[in-house]
Amino acid sequence: MKKGQSYNGTGYILNYHSIPMLLYKYIRSLTDDIYPHLDKTKDLEAQRNACHHFIAHIYVSMKYENKKNDDPLNDLMIPVYCRNIEQKFKRLIKIRTIKKIDCIEYNQHNQFKRLSTEYRLKEKIFEKALGLDSEYVLESWKAMLETGKWSFKMVNLMNGNRIVSKKKHQKTALKGNAGYDHNRDRLIKDSIDCFEPCPFNPEKIYELVKAQGQVYAKAIDALEIAQKKYGPESPEYQKIKKIKNRAQGIFINDYTSLRTILLQQPTLKRKGLKGKPALLEYQVAYKVQVSGRLTEITGGFQGASQCFKELFLSDVPDIYNYDIKSSQAQLLLYEFEENGIKCRWFADYLSSKKDKEDHAKKMCVDVETWKKCLYSLIMGAKPLNLKILNKNNLRKKELGSIFLNILKHFDDDIDKSIEANKCFNRITKQFFKAVKKWIYHIYNSEDKKYTYLHKNIKYWKNACGMRYKDYGIKNFSYPLFSSDDVLNNNELILKLKDTNNPISNFILKQNSKRKIKLNDINKKITKGKLLGYLNIILDKDKLYMKNRFRKVHLSKGTKNYLNKYRSDNKKDLNHLNRLLIEDAFPGIIARKNESKGNSYLIYSDNPHQPIINTGEIHVISAIKRKLAAFTLQGQESCFIHHLTLLCKEKGIPVYKNEHDGLITGKEIPDNLVEQAAKAVNIKTLILKLKPICSDEKRNKMIKHLGKKRSSEIYAI
Repeated sequence: MKKGQSYNGTGYILNYHSIPMLLYKYIRSLTDDIYPHLDKTKDLEAQRNACHHFIAHIYVSMKYENKKNDDPLNDLMIPVYCRNIEQKFKRLIKIRTIKKIDCIEYNQHNQFKRLSTEYRLKEKIFEKALGLDSEYVLESWKAMLETGKWSFKMVNLMNGNRIVSKKKHQKTALKGNAGYDHNRDRLIKDSIDCFEPCPFNPEKIYELVKAQGQVYAKAIDALEIAQKKYGPESPEYQKIKKIKNRAQGIFINDYTSLRTILLQQPTLKRKGLKGKPALLEYQVAYKVQVSGRLTEITGGFQGASQCFKELFLSDVPDIYNYDIKSSQAQLLLYEFEENGIKCRWFADYLSSKKDKEDHAKKMCVDVETWKKCLYSLIMGAKPLNLKILNKNNLRKKELGSIFLNILKHFDDDIDKSIEANKCFNRITKQFFKAVKKWIYHIYNSEDKKYTYLHKNIKYWKNACGMRYKDYGIKNFSYPLFSSDDVLNNNELILKLKDTNNPISNFILKQNSKRKIKLNDINKKITKGKLLGYLNIILDKDKLYMKNRFRKVHLSKGTKNYLNKYRSDNKKDLNHLNRLLIEDAFPGIIARKNESKGNSYLIYSDNPHQPIINTGEIHVISAIKRKLAAFTLQGQESCFIHHLTLLCKEKGIPVYKNEHDGLITGKEIPDNLVEQAAKAVNIKTLILKLKPICSDEKRNKMIKHLGKKRSSEIYAI
């Protein structure tokens, strides 16, 4: 990909993942038979290494995506943008070579729906790899319990190099999609240094993960029996497959947390005594999100289930789990009040104790599902348009988070989910309009609270001192061509294909760096690409020549502008070129009566090319949703970071950052909470003590494990 060219894909190829040597050898063996498909003119071993690296990337991606897979009916696929492969492997492997690898399945890309090619390891291969991975982790954990010594030999899955060091805090700047550094305030760096090693019960979590692995293994066996007995298309098979996929997700989630803690090389905190189990401790390693939130690297305690967390801290003395009450909802209400946005429904909802239960009852869902749907709306999610919903062809990416939460509750019953979604839309109609107005305000605001200028480009910032720089808004001093300006797409294509037209030849020649050829100009070309061709011309100083425009009737306004045009004034040049193109394509390009400047969203890695194509509208919608989360999470994180520093000053040990709360070794006085809120310049937030695990979550885990296994863990 050339420098300055817009990058429209997302994601990256992983470079690092620690695994046992046995698993590395197994993944490596999957490419033993790849040589016949490789290019004989290039280094064969380098090509094989690239194929191995790609397979390893798919395995790790499947593992981490499986633990948060909310769609147990569908097999998880990993989308990989083709340019990511080209950038990473420098033409060592081709897409068609990857598709010939026997261990990989794929779905073809869909350019119309903007979907990349999706890949996955075959189910049996993934299950075997996961088994080798988890078996070694559990054996190492058991050995640590028996000997009291840490011994865990790992290698990098991508290249087989030995790994010996444990994770440390990542205080260096994160990089966004555009490769720009997100600066961070001193507040966050100081906050990270406040965390002390966290004591935990190693036996309980080992028993939990071991039991989850047994349930998962049993589900795999049941699925094989169902396939032989009923066939893969039968309802009985699909039902058992759903159970197996859910068991897989639960196991991977908590096993990954156990693995992360083991990699941090826990040390002995307290020896086991009569009636008191031994306690270990480990130092958490955090990285900083774009919003300012702290996230534990590769999951750890923060990414574990509530049951895992409860058992992790069981028998540990003096543990206090604090949580901000209705954190982001309360912050959003403050935002509404500060920006003059009225929404009486939302204010009444937050002040009421029974509204959650009442609304959930109307939707026929539980309170947890209602809250998930509401918070999706707070973060900018749009209600699903049920009129265009195709029941026979549901795609997860097109359904939206609100409908997916409802669908999960009703166990994939489409009709019940649609009725519940209609009810949700009715209840939150007023609130949705208020949220939409607030997000619009942030996106278009010039308020220094939300935005800042850099090189004449407006970017966004939040209360935590973080800056969102992947995209910005640039004010152009001349009107660019937009989709409304092309009156007849087909006529414009015919004009550009006319080789006898010197203006068309000039336009194609100036776009030669974009590899535009005459054969590419066909009736299927998008209006967005045509706009790109025309906007390139606005900056060119050689458009007007008498011979080139001898057959073009220039308007009176264009002639007047030619007479007063100054070559050293770029604004004049852009305006003149706009008028010349309008005259060159009368009835095809709309005329602008006035040359007023316009603001456009731009990619930060290419600030001269605005996002105005009709196909890029989804980018603006996605940015608005990200800005909602960026703003609210920034205020929440700022409060938590200030509170962490205050706790450290007062000698209160802080063990964990839970995004909207803290886990400490002593009680936090109310005056510290008030000081932290004052530092963020918001009203006092309510910090409450709450159990690590709710009764509902515990009962679900007990049901999942079965009474016999649960009795050994929970002593019931």
